[in-house]
Amino acid sequence: MQSIKSVAIQLDKERRLLYDVNALIALGEELNLNLMTKEGWEELAGKMEAPPPAHMSDAPEPVFVPAVPSFKRVRAIVWAGLLHEDPTLTVRQVGAMLNPVDLGPVIKAYIEAWNAQDVSDAPNVPAPASSVAAG
Repeated sequence: MQSIKSVAIQLDKERRLLYDVNALIALGEELNLNLMTKEGWEELAGKMEAPPPAHMSDAPEPVFVPAVPSFKRVRAIVWAGLLHEDPTLTVRQVGAMLNPVDLGPVIKAYIEAWNAQDVSDAPNVPAPASSVAAG
């Protein structure tokens, strides 16, 4: 069995983001999404879409279209990733730790935490990887 990796993040103090099954359940419940489905991940992160063709004979390659960014989504992703170290932490407490004008380092940290997981053996569960950017 492989271990789930955590990633350091500086908030009110140094904390560690970790996305285990409990975190994914909490995140899904907080955002009312089923993260065991492709549709749930697409609503969380975004999806691949084919742009309209420039010419009728062109078949454009699909491109990733990120989900509309929201503070609620960023707060929920961070909150769920912190529950392993403090199960009593609330989403409001996490929201108070986030600087709304400087979310870049926070988003970078949770993307790194997602990417730290080896989901190559996971059966039919889409991984958000870097697609959970500013969503």
